[in-house]
Amino acid sequence: MVSPQLHLLTNDALAFSVMEKLGVTHLATNDDDFDSVSGVKVFKPART
Repeated sequence: MVSPQLHLLTNDALAFSVMEKLGVTHLATNDDDFDSVSGVKVFKPART
């Protein structure tokens, strides 16, 4: 269950829930909202 304290938008919360269910711990995204999520290693692709 996604905690409301994460302050994620609906789509981000859904993505995080699926990640938790599948055991995914790494994410490539430019979305800064995931920077504060514990247990997720965020990789930022180069912005062009």
